[in-house]
Amino acid sequence: MPVANDSTILDAIENRIKTLTWVKKVESENIKLEFSEVHDHEIPYIQIYDNGQSFTHQRGEILVDWQIAVEIALKGSSTSTVNMRTLLDKRQEVEQVIGAIPNLGIPGVIHVLYLQNTPDLNLVRPFYTTTLLFSVQYRKKYVDVC
Repeated sequence: MPVANDSTILDAIENRIKTLTWVKKVESENIKLEFSEVHDHEIPYIQIYDNGQSFTHQRGEILVDWQIAVEIALKGSSTSTVNMRTLLDKRQEVEQVIGAIPNLGIPGVIHVLYLQNTPDLNLVRPFYTTTLLFSVQYRKKYVDVC
């Protein structure tokens, strides 16, 4: 059975998102805890982060269920406005680009499931954000986890 690893999966998701021409910055290494750290020239900004893993052990392999959060930050400007419809449209584009290849083209990845989203139009103004939660299910060698 083919197996996958975390960095390959993260790279694949990041590369899929980078195909969206409206995205100015995709980050998975230096996650921003506050959007005030994001510069205007980086908006629209997307960050990808680990939201935890659960494991099922099976004869020398582990089935991994990895929760990955994809956070989109938009901000209005003097030439454009952001509203709920804008956020919904951008969210749908991200959903579709990640889901276009169900196993991300990686041997060992079983599939990527879109679990939920949480929009936030008020708490981090002037930013409009939404967080999408995905589950990547894949096989990993037992020795990789121990």
